[in-house]
Amino acid sequence: MLNKIRMWRDKTIIVAVCVCITTIVAFTDNKTTTKKDTKTLMVDEKVALSALVSLIDGHIQKVADCLTLVAITDEVKSGNWDKMKNLLSEVEKVNISSVIWFVRPDGSYYTSEKGLVTDQNLKDRDYFPRVIAGEPVIGSLVISKSTGKKSVIVTMPIKNKGKIVGAIGASIFLEQFSDLILQEMNLPDDIVFYALDKNVETVIHRAAFRVFEQPTQLGNETLATAIKEIVSRPEGSVEYVFQGTNRVVYFQTSPLTGWHIVLGKVMAITEPEIKSGGK
Repeated sequence: MLNKIRMWRDKTIIVAVCVCITTIVAFTDNKTTTKKDTKTLMVDEKVALSALVSLIDGHIQKVADCLTLVAITDEVKSGNWDKMKNLLSEVEKVNISSVIWFVRPDGSYYTSEKGLVTDQNLKDRDYFPRVIAGEPVIGSLVISKSTGKKSVIVTMPIKNKGKIVGAIGASIFLEQFSDLILQEMNLPDDIVFYALDKNVETVIHRAAFRVFEQPTQLGNETLATAIKEIVSRPEGSVEYVFQGTNRVVYFQTSPLTGWHIVLGKVMAITEPEIKSGGK
């Protein structure tokens, strides 16, 4: 009985901490991205860009912090799905739209919805060898095997007495994440934002259907040239033409994921040539 009470208490504390982290992220974000502040922010696009980077990184870091906390619990360190599944289910509820999973060293894995996923294995994922070797991984892109959704991975190794017994992870759904960022930033219609990974693939976009799109392959020469500029420097600004209008954007590299995060304004059509500046 005492053990059951202790397990209930520990689970409650962990979920409460995750909720607390969520509340802190939301409060911090709302201070800088409310509708009242948006016009002021857009006076200086660089300020708005910094707010966007902080918002995106804040949500992902919060997931990482929750997983780090959960990975050291006795339930998860046991490597026993039946002991950890209720805790993981609760953690999934308090995080942004995602699926939380546990993977064994052999690549077999469990989710709160399906339990043991019998027809899939994670051993072929690029992040798998790294996390099973004991390295946290943040930012790997996948089509989720359990849901079929475009996702970014956050995963932490699980150690018990110095031995890796598996890993706990979250597959954050990028289309829903894009919609959440759009809602929380509350930007005017003429403001565009998106993020690109190291492979120049779209991971977040104001128009969520563009997630996983490669902008350099859209047949737009000025956009392709601008994208090359964006991924070649840690920050700066660039101008290009897309869908008949000029886009003047600022970009900055996320310190957490390495993504190239872009925010700018849709302007009236002027000239097709690119102008760039910044560090």
